[in-house]
Amino acid sequence: MRDQANMTGDAPKWIILDGDIDPMWIESLNTLMDDNKILTLASNERISLTPSMRLLFEISHLRTATPATVSRAGIIYLNTGDLGWNPYVTSWIDKREIQSEKANLMVLFDKYIPTCMDILRMRFKKITPTPEISHLMMLCQLLDCLLTPENTPADSPKEVYETYFVFAAMWAFGSALYQDGNIDYRVEFSKWFIQEFKTVKFPSTGTVFDYFIERETLRFASWTEKIPKFELDPDTPLQSQQDSHIQRKEKNLPIYLYIIAIVHQDVAGSQPKNMTLWEKNTKERIPSPFTGPKLVDFYHAQRNTKGVSLVLSSGERR
Repeated sequence: MRDQANMTGDAPKWIILDGDIDPMWIESLNTLMDDNKILTLASNERISLTPSMRLLFEISHLRTATPATVSRAGIIYLNTGDLGWNPYVTSWIDKREIQSEKANLMVLFDKYIPTCMDILRMRFKKITPTPEISHLMMLCQLLDCLLTPENTPADSPKEVYETYFVFAAMWAFGSALYQDGNIDYRVEFSKWFIQEFKTVKFPSTGTVFDYFIERETLRFASWTEKIPKFELDPDTPLQSQQDSHIQRKEKNLPIYLYIIAIVHQDVAGSQPKNMTLWEKNTKERIPSPFTGPKLVDFYHAQRNTKGVSLVLSSGERR
C-alpha cells in the first residue's frame, strides 16, 4: 500500500485481496473504505489512497463479513448458478466476424456444453479443482486458435465447424482429468464422449486424445504419424530423453496453439520430474518469434511466498 502510494504517474494500481474476509483485520480498513480513504497503521502512520489506486475484494463467500463491511467495500454477489455460461459465450461469439459462423457456433454450444458440464460435475474427477468458467474459457481460446481463415473459410459448412468444435471441446473438458493406477478418467471421458456424441466420427481404436485434425482431409489422424523415430543420443543423459513418446506431441498441441496466440496458461500434473522434462521439451520447440517464455513451477511442498516472488520477478513494475 505504501509502495503504491509513493509511486509517481497516473497508471492504474490495484491491490487485490483474495482471501476470506476476517472481522478482525477488516476493521483496520474501515477508514480506508470510507470517505477519508486513509489507512491508519498501528504505528500511527497514515497512508492515503491516491486517485489511481483501487482496492478489490475477490472472495468466495461472505460468511464472516458484517453488513457494514459489505456496504463499505461495495461487494457485489454473483451466483454462478444463476449467471451460467451463456453471458461469456455470447460475448465471445459476438466478437466473431462472420455471421454464418456465429449461428453455427451458437448451435454447437447449445448442443455440447450443457451435457459436458453436467457429466463433468457428476462423474469425473479432476487433477485440480477447476471452475466451470475455466473450461469455457479454454474452449473459446482453443476455438480462436483453430477457427482461422485457413481452417474455416467464410463459406465453410456446419460440418467443418463441428469437427473443430468437437476437437476443442474434448481438450477443454477432458484434458485435466485425473488418472492413477486404478482408473484413468481421461479414458472414461473418451468412452463417454464417443458414445454420447456420434455426429463426428472418431477412429475405433485409442481415445479421443490420441488424434489430431488433418487440415487437408478433416480426418482424425493418429499422433504416431507425427512422431519422429526415436534415436538414443549417447551424449545426453538418459533421463532427459524419456519424453520422446506419443504423449509429448499429444500434450504439446494445445500449448503450442496458446503460445502462438499469446494466451496465458496453467499446466497441472501429478509428477514434478515428468512435468519439468516436458516444460524443457516444450520450451525448446517454441517457434522463433516466441522464444522468451518464463516457466513458473508450482508444486505441493512450495510455500506461497515462493510462488509470489517467482511471479513478481517476471513482471515489470511501472
